[in-house]
Order: sequence, then structure tokens, then C-alpha cells
Amino acid sequence: MNPYTTWRFHALDTWFFREARPFDTIGSPELSSHFPPPAPTVAGAVKTLIGRQAGIDWRHFKPKIEDERFALLGKLRLRGPFLCRDGEPLFAAPLFLLAKREPAAGTEKPFRQTAAEKSSELLLRRLQIGDPVKTDLGTVRLPELPAEARKIGGFKPLENAWLTAAGLKAVLDGDKPKPEDVFQADKLFSSESRLGIGRDNRTGAARADEGLLYQTRHVRPHDGVSLIVGVGVEGEAPEFCPKPGPVRFGGEGRLALAEAGGPDPLDALKAPEPNGDTHGLILILLTPADLDNCWRLPKSKSPQSSERSGGKTKVWNCEIGGVELRVHSAVLGKPRREGGWHLAERKPRRMENFVPAGSAWYCTVANMALKDAVAKLHGKQIGDGQQLGRGLIAVGLWPRSENREGKRP
Repeated sequence: MNPYTTWRFHALDTWFFREARPFDTIGSPELSSHFPPPAPTVAGAVKTLIGRQAGIDWRHFKPKIEDERFALLGKLRLRGPFLCRDGEPLFAAPLFLLAKREPAAGTEKPFRQTAAEKSSELLLRRLQIGDPVKTDLGTVRLPELPAEARKIGGFKPLENAWLTAAGLKAVLDGDKPKPEDVFQADKLFSSESRLGIGRDNRTGAARADEGLLYQTRHVRPHDGVSLIVGVGVEGEAPEFCPKPGPVRFGGEGRLALAEAGGPDPLDALKAPEPNGDTHGLILILLTPADLDNCWRLPKSKSPQSSERSGGKTKVWNCEIGGVELRVHSAVLGKPRREGGWHLAERKPRRMENFVPAGSAWYCTVANMALKDAVAKLHGKQIGDGQQLGRGLIAVGLWPRSENREGKRP
């Protein structure tokens, strides 16, 4: 039995999920939105809806303990959130995928292409792990473009892009997604600037005093685009499903329509099957991970020299769920900074740094067969804040063709 019920949030207008900077940041006249929203924001909407339908009076509700980092969830557990387009879940594109757009044949300027032409001209390549090089971390192996991609030039990481389940499954199997399985941000949502003004809560009148004007950038999901999140209860099957209805979601009290039902988004991500061409595993983050302001995987030991490289290259040993791993390299995105507002205590939340979704670690397995390691790791969570859905990983195959150590001509 699936321990999670899938909840879906539809935007009734725009949404605002404030970035980490405060409103009084010097030189920042406008604050943008995180999207998908931070996990505590989704957890707050879920708790609000459950409490409201259970008849809880939030004005008199006083929790005994409040963990500022993880929120008060009790036995409630979340998984996600994920974007969804026309009922199909989308996952953050792994950052070892790079893309380049080629102008359509007979077209001089790329902006003249139709949407279909753009999709057909999207070139995708995967990074490979090269020979050891000297860095500020010591002698390590870094990701690099294949030689043929370097000759073409112009490839960039697929930041702010999402893959369909079929596209990500192809990546997990060691291949590239099809161009039609890639959705960049402008195909899923748009941004809108808004100007806000202060208000006197006693009279409801607007106040244009100095310092009471602010500017924000909202997110407007396109038609058919929504958010989905798995909601479960620790130790038992969920017995509650929300009645469809509006709920305040994110900053400025914006509204979302919440409903339950639909397949688990992870059902479409079957674990890959290693073969003779598999050198190791790639651990890919599906949701941001809280690794205590660090990039290393949990239980990582001090770096040691790899015997394969003559005692020169640094690797990191770690253990996840009984699987002993040796981390050879990583592809990481910019830290995702989250803060927000503590509604119950009326104060800002502590600023936190998270490893963003799409980050990946290239590993070999030390204590078991690759097939057994995949079964133990696929769909597992790492780091802190797991009850909020953080640190969900999928396991991909690391092909021998992408392990370039000592294979240069």
C-alpha cells in the first residue's frame, strides 16, 4: 500500500514565495519568488487545510514545541513538492545535463522559430568525469564535457528546467532525454511584477508613508500546471483526504485550490538495472537537501587517496542505508537559500542553505553488488528535514563511457 496520498494545488491567481533576501535589502527594489515553493510553505498549507476541516480554531491553538528548522509536523510526512503539467509530474533536470539550441535550418535568428522548431533543435549532452586535476580541494576529478561537445561549443547547464518521468528515466538508465521531454521555466510559468503599499490594520486604509512601498515578483503558472505533494502519516496508512477547497498558500495570502487524488509521481521512476557497461552509480537529488550547509553526503569521512590513481586523487567514503559508497566527483548547483516568515511567532525564520534539486554525486559501491545498492538507495532520503520531503534521491547509472580517467588518447 502506498503510504502517501497525492495532493494537488492549483493557482487561482498568482503566487508569491518570497526569496531569502529581506525587503529592506539595499539595491534590491524587487524581491522574486522561489518556485517550486519551499517545503515549510507547502507543509503550512497542508496543516492549515487539515486543521480547518478538523474544526481547529487556529487563533487558540498553542503548540508545545516548535522546531524552527523543520516545523511542527507530528506524525505528518511530506514528499515533494513537484511541478505537474497536464497531470504528468515533472522533475528537476539533473545538472550534469547540458543543452544548446541550434537555429532551425534556413532561419537566421533563433527568436523567429516556432515552439516546435525550438524543441527539435535542442541539443543535449551529458558530462563525464575526467582525469585528476589540482584544485583548492586537492587533486580531484572534475566533471567535463565530452570532446565532441567541446568542439561544437555553446553548451550550458539545464538550470531552471524540468524533465518528464520518461525523460528522467532515460537519464537514470544512462542515456539522454528526448528534447520534447525537457520543459524550461518559460514553458511552465511566467513572472509578474507587483507594487505593494502599506496598510493600517485597524482601519483598513492604505498608508503611503516612507518605507511602506514594496515591489515583488509573483509566479503565474500556465494553464494545466500545478503543484503536487505526497502527504502521509508515519507508521500508518493515511486516512484523510481533503475536500476540494481554497487555502491560503505562500506570501500575501494568495489562494490555491487543494484537492487529493492521483498517482504517486515516483511510481513512474522505476529503478534502473545495472549491466556490463555500468561503472558506478549517480545519486540525483529530486528535492533540495539539508546537508548541514555542506555539499558532502551524510556520514562522509575525511577524504583519502584513491589507490587506483596511485595514491594521488582524493575520494570521499560515506554510508547511506547500509550501502558503503566512494564518492569520486559531484555536480552541484548554487545553494538554495530559504528563509521566510514564522507566522505563529511573527518573526523571520532562520536563513538556511540547501543543496538544490538536480545536484548529483558520482559513486562506486564498496560492499555489495550494484543491483542490490540500487534497490536500497532508489527513492531514499538523505540529510535533515526528511519529514518535510527534503533530500529525496533517485539512482542513475554511471556508464563506463563517462568514466574518462586515464582514457585520453
